[in-house]
Parts: sequence; structure tokens; C-alpha cells
Amino acid sequence: MFKILIKNLNLFGYHGVRKEEKINGQNFLFNITIYIKKDSLADDDIKNTVNYSDVIKLVKKINSKKRFNLLETLSQKVAAKILNMSQLIEKVNVRIEKTSPPIDENLQSVGVECTLEK
Repeated sequence: MFKILIKNLNLFGYHGVRKEEKINGQNFLFNITIYIKKDSLADDDIKNTVNYSDVIKLVKKINSKKRFNLLETLSQKVAAKILNMSQLIEKVNVRIEKTSPPIDENLQSVGVECTLEK
């Protein structure tokens, strides 16, 4: 089995339940792991895998198209859309973090993680 990794994709969005999050927006960090069913590749052809550039375009589109109250909903939407991109995808894990959450605490980030499989 192969894993495709997208690490620390930093996107700006307007997700959250607080009014200031919806107005001012903030940065979100996306980490995605896609599990491919293939144990080996017959040849060196992109059709034998999932193009991570296409996945990134999809994530950017979802992130910018709608404002979500909950990161749980956003992560589930992203995971479901990726899972349906190709028959080769067996499982997907999506982790989304707010790197500057509107919380008065000393912390690096808050976030959620969603895993979906066929």
C-alpha cells in the first residue's frame, strides 16, 4: 500500500463559530494522508496513482467556496471529496488545525482529524 502525503498546506479561510473568525478569517493548516490500494506500480505513469496537485486544488476550492462553523464538518467534507476522487483510494485522513485560534491561552494550535475509508 502507498501513502500520499500532503503536509502543512497553509490556507486562509473564514471558518469558526465566533463572529470575528467569520469576518477576519485566519490561517488553517491541512495535513492529508491518502492510502492507495496498489501494492506496486506496473509502470511509471500518473494514472496509477492519485495526483497530489489535483488533491490540493480540491482542498483549496472547498476551503474558499464555503464558510464552515465547525472544523469537524470541513474535515469530513474534504475527506469525503478526496475519497471519491479515485477508485484507487482506500482511505483518507484529514487533519485541520487553527494556528492562531481566538483563545487566550499559550498553545500552538487546535484542530480536528477525520478518517474515512471505503
